[in-house]
Amino acid sequence: MAQPMNINLAMWTARRYVCARCWHHLLLTVHDGQDWIECSNAARCDGQGYVTKWYAERRLEESYWDLRDARQNLQSILPVQTAPQSKRSEMEILSELGY
Repeated sequence: MAQPMNINLAMWTARRYVCARCWHHLLLTVHDGQDWIECSNAARCDGQGYVTKWYAERRLEESYWDLRDARQNLQSILPVQTAPQSKRSEMEILSELGY
C-alpha cells in the first residue's frame, strides 16, 4: 500500500489515518530518496488506501456494542462457557483411552 508523497503530507497522513483494510497505523518510510506511507502491518496486509482514525475507532466501538447485544439476546441458545478442566496426568489420560 506504499504511496510516495511530500514529507509534510506524509507526516499529516500518518498521524490522522490508518490502513483501510486492517486499521493498523501508517508508517512514514523513505525509499530511493522519496517519502512513502505504508501500513505498519505490510507483511500481512495488502490493503489499499486509508481511513481516518476517527472512523476506525467509531467502527470498533460499534462492533463492541453489537457483540454485547448479540451475546445478551442470544444467551438462551449459546452454549454456556465453562471453566477449563483441571490438568490430568499423562497416566490418567492413557487409562481413559484404554492403554
